[in-house]
Amino acid sequence: MRLTADIGSDAKLSREQGIFAILSTDGGRIAFVASGSDDKRRIYVRSLDQLRATVLSGSKDAENPFFSPDGQWLGFFANGKLRKIAVQGGAVLTLCNAPGDSTIVFTPDLRSALSKCLLREERRNR
Repeated sequence: MRLTADIGSDAKLSREQGIFAILSTDGGRIAFVASGSDDKRRIYVRSLDQLRATVLSGSKDAENPFFSPDGQWLGFFANGKLRKIAVQGGAVLTLCNAPGDSTIVFTPDLRSALSKCLLREERRNR
């Protein structure tokens, strides 16, 4: 399948930062990071049954967007925080700090609690 999304003549896709375009889990929407005339990265969303993408104005400086499992929210990183915004737009909710310090959160198996690995500290100890 080939898709095109009109993001306006003054906007351009932002491909410098990680993931820049994603398809929703139900296949009905595409979200992508683009910058407008002010050179600020924002998330644009397009329903595949419509011709134009809509900018989510509260998503300034967005990086690495992802859809929630139900497809109603977009999570993203901006300015050292993990945030979310409804796919229809609206207020941005800050979920937590996400300083980007090379921390990996994982679970060794399905019955264990989450663990954290700080890669920067590990490098210093070598």
